[in-house]
Amino acid sequence: MIVVLGGGPAGRTAAITLALGGLDVTLIEKNGIGGQCLHYGCMVVCALNEAARVLTSARRLEDLGVIENVPHIRFPALLYEMKAIQDKIAGILDAETRGSGVGIVYGKEGRIDGTSVFIDGERFAADAVIAATGSHPAIPDVPGINTEGVYTPHTLGQMSCLPDEMVIIGGGIMAAEFSYIFQEFGTHVHLVSRSGLLKNLDPKLIPMIRKELGNTSIHENTSLISIEREETLSQVHL
Repeated sequence: MIVVLGGGPAGRTAAITLALGGLDVTLIEKNGIGGQCLHYGCMVVCALNEAARVLTSARRLEDLGVIENVPHIRFPALLYEMKAIQDKIAGILDAETRGSGVGIVYGKEGRIDGTSVFIDGERFAADAVIAATGSHPAIPDVPGINTEGVYTPHTLGQMSCLPDEMVIIGGGIMAAEFSYIFQEFGTHVHLVSRSGLLKNLDPKLIPMIRKELGNTSIHENTSLISIEREETLSQVHL
């Protein structure tokens, strides 16, 4: 038997290909089939970005006198609907994978010992193991990083309401995308980058991006020192 760890695009493709080739394959996933893109990455950003651009368009229509009031974002409802769509897609991918002859096991705790894989205490004997476990956010090692109210793309769904003010740590594409999204949702965003903003992009694009982030306070060449929690507010020290 071949055991595939991870139900993202790489793991799922490997599992389906091997199963269609006549091998006995078990895919093990700790969350939902679909991987980082579906549950935490590009599809999440695209969904939230679409909502943000609707608000941007509404503000322009208000300026032109076409509408009188700009709608307010109902953030918990938006997250709920987005999660429902994610679960539906994950279910479709699950059915498609099983239909290709792949067995799927969902489990949280796992370890590998030689050719044996243990998932939540259950042992799977494998002739080979394919590890396609994906990536994780790069979390800065600073005091207070695990404070309540600190989120990553993996835990964003736990945010119960929109904050009035937010600090986003990072100067890459995802940080810039989330900065735009939350500024359009009405949050005052501080974008903190240890080096330059989007330094790996063509420099000619940066002015246009800065214009899109016009309501975001951008702090470049600035490092995060610590995070402190005081009652319902977090203080970020740079």
